[in-house]
Amino acid sequence: MSSTNQLFVYFGLILAFLAVLILFIGTWVRKMNPENQFVGTRNLKGNPTYWKVVKGKIVESRLEFKNASGLMNRSKRLYRAHFEYDYKALGREFRNTPLNQTWTPSKENAQNFVDMHPEGSEVIVRFNPDNPDQSAMQLGTSE
Repeated sequence: MSSTNQLFVYFGLILAFLAVLILFIGTWVRKMNPENQFVGTRNLKGNPTYWKVVKGKIVESRLEFKNASGLMNRSKRLYRAHFEYDYKALGREFRNTPLNQTWTPSKENAQNFVDMHPEGSEVIVRFNPDNPDQSAMQLGTSE
């Protein structure tokens, strides 16, 4: 193999290694970011990671669906978990619904979120101390 070909092989290996390293670091950063655990944090001002944390209570939990047209105008049903939660912040009571609740074709996945958060259950809520009616509900348990 000529030295030019060897150089291209080494350069290719280095590029492949760097690509894998970048993917690994990106995945690690997303997993380590506490904001990823919260529903409703997109397009909000401020950094939800530094918002205040309080306990909240689920007051409404249900499965919603809608019909959507899909490929070749086929109708398909999409599902999402719908929540409303109460929380107290800075001496005031608030009720909120998570923003950006994702629609999914999996009824089972959406139902699992509803089952994880039945009405009356406690959840962890982050709220913006500069605008306490702006909040995000944590996915999973309140513990």
